[in-house]
Amino acid sequence: MAIIRRLLRIIEEREALLDRYSPDELIDVKALLSHAPTPDAGPALIDPAQRAAALMGMEVSGYVDAGEKLAILGVINHEEPKLYRSVVAFRNVVIHQYAVVDLEITRRIITNREYRRVTEIARKIASRINDP
Repeated sequence: MAIIRRLLRIIEEREALLDRYSPDELIDVKALLSHAPTPDAGPALIDPAQRAAALMGMEVSGYVDAGEKLAILGVINHEEPKLYRSVVAFRNVVIHQYAVVDLEITRRIITNREYRRVTEIARKIASRINDP
């Protein structure tokens, strides 16, 4: 299976897991953390973004740059690089422990189902690439 499609499947599985719960079920902090987007969900978007930009002939100079290049190429719209940068920042906080994860922000993302926007970006990327 192509790498980008495999990583898209990871993101879709995370979305489906979160969708199984009502926001009220996730109010408990332990429940929230046990079902919150995990560190592998960030790379599941970041890695395909970098790979897609490279496959489309763009030179990429880092995680954030990949999102900017995809916007230039028209793969994602001009507003989506902001969300993409947020995913990169969240991944950096979790992986490198730069700061404490803000539970209120995490709760808002889950309550409002904002994580679905990440899945949509991943689908846009996958739909534009013939990934070997």
